[in-house]
Amino acid sequence: MSQLEIKHLYDEELTTTSTSPRFQVGTFYQSPKTVSGQSEVAGAIYQYIKYDAGSGSVACALGKPVGLYVESDGTPVASPYTVTCDISDSNAASFKGIAMAAIADGSYGWICISGQCEAYLDNTGAVDEGHALYWSGDGELDVATIGSHHVIGHAVEAVASGDGTAKLATIILLGRAA
Repeated sequence: MSQLEIKHLYDEELTTTSTSPRFQVGTFYQSPKTVSGQSEVAGAIYQYIKYDAGSGSVACALGKPVGLYVESDGTPVASPYTVTCDISDSNAASFKGIAMAAIADGSYGWICISGQCEAYLDNTGAVDEGHALYWSGDGELDVATIGSHHVIGHAVEAVASGDGTAKLATIILLGRAA
């Protein structure tokens, strides 16, 4: 990431959301330590964003993938820090990160953009440890085919094939210039 400015936050939980910005939108934070009982992991990089539910009114929750909210031509609808879980108002190549909390429409919160975090994986087929992942649809990731999908990270743990309900699992995000 070029010219990455990391802010140091004190007494701020990454699961805190608000209807008005508490930080400058686009602010980065790199965790110096893993915080037990929270989603914060040492070395991971987070970004402060504004959430928009998109035309499909897709709710944002902890572990859900988000992408830049864009027009059909790829132009950002608002700012480069307004994101949505609605993949029809974004696209897999506009992936920005994983939500660290449930963020209401029009509200502000944190996403993980690089490092380890918890994310929802599609559970219609097995996901093995090390599998490459891509943003496959509203609110979940799936196993990527290298060369066909925009790879955003890798599974740290396996998720068995199941009932088709997305499952929360640990992943490593590759990180992108934000």
